[in-house]
Amino acid sequence: MSVVVVSWILVLLAVFGVNYSHDMIGEAKSIELEVERHQLRAWAWSGVELARVTLESTPLVDCAALSFTGPDNLFAFPLVLGQGSFAVGKARVVDGTESWLAGIADEAARLPVTLADSTALATLPGMTPYGIVVILEARETAGVNRLPPFETLAGLDESSREAAGRYLSRYGVAVNMNTASAEVLEAVGLPSRAVYKLLQWRSGLDHIQGTADDGLFRGLGGDDEGIRASALNSKEAAALEFLSEAKRLTVESRFFHLASRGWGPGYQGICEIQVVLEKQEIGVPRILEWTEKWLN
Repeated sequence: MSVVVVSWILVLLAVFGVNYSHDMIGEAKSIELEVERHQLRAWAWSGVELARVTLESTPLVDCAALSFTGPDNLFAFPLVLGQGSFAVGKARVVDGTESWLAGIADEAARLPVTLADSTALATLPGMTPYGIVVILEARETAGVNRLPPFETLAGLDESSREAAGRYLSRYGVAVNMNTASAEVLEAVGLPSRAVYKLLQWRSGLDHIQGTADDGLFRGLGGDDEGIRASALNSKEAAALEFLSEAKRLTVESRFFHLASRGWGPGYQGICEIQVVLEKQEIGVPRILEWTEKWLN
């Protein structure tokens, strides 16, 4: 009998030992993964901090150029830090294919929801009548508070959600003449012919928006080089003056957004941190929102 008891005790000890070993191995792997994630997160945050320092040292009007494509952009290529790398920009998915747009994006390139009435929203490509109702109701519900992220709005159809993400901003109160697209400038109230003339000058010699040779409007009055060169007629000039005086149009912005990705050889996955920044009068820009996700 004693032999049987001893045998069972030995079996139980062996099972306990195996389970303990498995637990230790699992815990070790979990710790190793967390250490890797901490390092990847640190590389991604390095991109955020570099963007904040860059915005702090860049004059307001010139911040528009931080989103321009080309090798002159500080963020055009991945930056190396120690054994890892990080990239600052924004991922865009079209027909299932992802492209990376390097740089710091201006929130004022999009139409602020504070200016988005039903007429303005109806001009935006992809926005549906039902989507317009959902967005306007959400804005009324939010009141003085910031509208929740568009992807979280219940009932917003896919087409309108995509249009909102591309053309609408939850920040600011004006559209930046230096970064806004033709669709946004028309939505804010500029005549289409005036938009064409202004963007022709802004796009520079290559006539491509968002490249290094783009011109920057320093003001919206007739004494600005770009406004004079655009040769607006009296009706177009009056519309521009009205929007400028109503502070619906501007040449600068204080709100910016970006994604920063951190990765390294031998590490599992990529850490992406998305932030919205507010440029301060003094000091580094303030982080208003941030989210973290893991890729691969």
